[in-house]
Amino acid sequence: MPKTYICKANAKPRVLWTSNDLQSAINVVKSGIIGVNEAAKNSSQPGPSGVQIAQNRTPEKSSPGKAPDLFSPVPVITLAAKRARRPIAGVLSSNQCITKQPKTKRQNNKRRQPSKKQKKASSSSESEEVVLDNSEEEQLSDYGNECVGCREDFRKTKKKDDWIQCILLKQWLHEGCTNYGSFCHLCGARITKRKK
Repeated sequence: MPKTYICKANAKPRVLWTSNDLQSAINVVKSGIIGVNEAAKNSSQPGPSGVQIAQNRTPEKSSPGKAPDLFSPVPVITLAAKRARRPIAGVLSSNQCITKQPKTKRQNNKRRQPSKKQKKASSSSESEEVVLDNSEEEQLSDYGNECVGCREDFRKTKKKDDWIQCILLKQWLHEGCTNYGSFCHLCGARITKRKK
């Protein structure tokens, strides 16, 4: 059977005791005002000999005002510990990311190279050489003269592919350096991403 304790009038529940209240309760027990025998008389628990000590008083009826005191201390529900998730994102400036990045770029470059062989168009314009004025050629920036896909300069190109201009960026590239028709690789990837 549970122990029943009778509280003093206007007494605080033990949960709300401060360190001074606790110290004064210890001093009362040490001084002998209330001791083990007094606690045994108020308790319905059997004593050390196994004989239950009869109570002389009838238990007080509980009222709604005293009900919270009967239930104190309020039990605290402990939540189950959440497992830490494995971090998905990483620090981009870490050594691991820096060493992995060049490898992935090389692999992507290998994938971009089309394996299809282009048919050669037979025309008389290929056999004729066009001579450009060197003074104007030097004034043009090198950036405008290189392929967006493979970064090969127009003047030094060794590929036999035709040159096409990207519709959006207006930059030039080899026909074999793109898989998106009249778009460069960047614009073509953006357009297909929007369609999805």
